[in-house]
Amino acid sequence: MCQSRDPHAIGPRRRGRPSAGRFLPSALAGGIHRRTTSSSRLPAGFCPRRLPQIFALLCVLVLAARSNAHDISVSRGTLVVQRDALQAELTIPAADLLHYCRPARCETLSAKEVDSLIERYSHHVLANFVIRDAAGERIAPRLTVNGHDLAQADAWPWDVVRKASVKYRIAYAIAPPPSFLTLQQTFFRDGPSHAAQLSLFVAASPDGPGRTIQLTNRGNVETLEIKWPDREDARPQVRIADEFKSVSARLSIEDSQATLDIHMPLTLLETFLPIDRADRNFLTPAEQSAAAARLQDFFAGRNALHADGKRIAPRVAALRMLAPDENELVDAPPRRLGAWSARMGVRLCYPLDAAPQTLELHWDLFNSAVLEATVCLAAGAEFRTERLSSYAPMLRWPRRPMPAARPATPRSESR
Repeated sequence: MCQSRDPHAIGPRRRGRPSAGRFLPSALAGGIHRRTTSSSRLPAGFCPRRLPQIFALLCVLVLAARSNAHDISVSRGTLVVQRDALQAELTIPAADLLHYCRPARCETLSAKEVDSLIERYSHHVLANFVIRDAAGERIAPRLTVNGHDLAQADAWPWDVVRKASVKYRIAYAIAPPPSFLTLQQTFFRDGPSHAAQLSLFVAASPDGPGRTIQLTNRGNVETLEIKWPDREDARPQVRIADEFKSVSARLSIEDSQATLDIHMPLTLLETFLPIDRADRNFLTPAEQSAAAARLQDFFAGRNALHADGKRIAPRVAALRMLAPDENELVDAPPRRLGAWSARMGVRLCYPLDAAPQTLELHWDLFNSAVLEATVCLAAGAEFRTERLSSYAPMLRWPRRPMPAARPATPRSESR
């Protein structure tokens, strides 16, 4: 019978074959240690020499499970942005239709059955491929064309259909030309669980320059800014607006006070402090007012500043929710905002007794969703940008000495 030694026991280990616990996971090893230390016998026929066979069996089981699992689905598409309309074309693997609609497994699928699957899945696509305007309102979709890339036939084998692709063309009427668009896909939100990704190329024309965004059905949202030129025949510029998925701030240093303006997307703010609202897609003025006191208390205890070694707690001077087209923290009544593109704007003020020689900002607005923040520092003629993270959370500013004035050189009199 093979004996094992408790690795936590005090005393030297005898030389020889290592104990079985060193080759087992902690749970299994702990079980063996408990059996031996309690003077009980191991199961009949068990020996650590059989561990390779046990692990080989586990590997076979894992591979079998992976062979039955569904890989992540990758769809592709284009979105053409025009002044009065949006045109989307999505190419989706037919395997997604089979996984979602769950038809009875058979050797072949007729053309009528395939058309029925395409029609059923089109309702799912229209419901879960979402485009919102700057106010957060959803732009109504209209399906124009659907089809597949299968060869002309009356029926196809199941595996041939599974490897095919299905196309959906969707039109969106818009007025006036959009300045911001927020895109999201939630495929397989209902029905069977499945990981789905959409790679979407956004441009002013199918063959023109544009940007590619990645949308997953795990919750990520992308907001685009569209800048329209004065000429109606000119193409707009499409920009991926990173300020709607990252935290940024501006630190202004003066002799009497320092000011920190923070902009944080609502989606990231709620990872710290959820805000109660009736509709997850919108934030009403009443809901903003009800959350103001909690938000003020939350930010008042964050991001302390040290001036010449003295800690200075911040004072919340301004706090309001910002629409996509707003950046300034002006005093204005709240309005209804789209939750996916709203941002929290906060101004923290730090009073200074005298012009500081050194300042240190200790940024502590980090969690598992917010891992970094971009801070722009402005102090007199000095401007610089630093990226703070949970590993390097401190911004240091030393006052630069003024250059000594050069003595005036006397002019030589010309004769």
